[in-house]
Amino acid sequence: FENAGDESSVAVFRSPELGTNGVVAAQRVSAAASQHGKQWPNPGGIRKVVVTRPGRLVTLDEIRDVLSKHFVRDDEKWSVTFGRNAQPFHIDERISGPITIKRAHLQPTSGAFRAVVTVENAPHPIKDKTFTGRAFPSVEAIVPTRVIERGATLTKDDVQIVDLPRSRVSSSAIEDVEAAV
Repeated sequence: FENAGDESSVAVFRSPELGTNGVVAAQRVSAAASQHGKQWPNPGGIRKVVVTRPGRLVTLDEIRDVLSKHFVRDDEKWSVTFGRNAQPFHIDERISGPITIKRAHLQPTSGAFRAVVTVENAPHPIKDKTFTGRAFPSVEAIVPTRVIERGATLTKDDVQIVDLPRSRVSSSAIEDVEAAV
């Protein structure tokens, strides 16, 4: 409220989650003002107040990139897939630092990992987030985009390049799209 004086730092409602909006009925806003000795006559006849709490979205792609770089050994390219419950999350928009890996454990035989991500030296605290999934050395491989019948003529649209686990790609695999076509 404008001109709240000594009461200006008193919280009257819980803020919405980072990166989301919350809606408060105008009657509740008026009642909260009254509890703190302030009157809000609501001259515009407002029925609801929308509160926006800005946040910076940390995407799964951003986390995947940080994890794949974390697991790299000997300049190999690594691919990361997340478990089913992986979700992007919001942090305070004033935090501009990069996402970092606080702890990570990788099982070398299965590629299963568990990693805790954070933002180091953040001016505002954030909760650590835990992610699980699989990480593996990968190579680019040419694969078909559709079922290809024997004797069919191939075009560039019939193949695509994807990252596959290195262990699943033959050393004699064709590496050039033009050569595959």
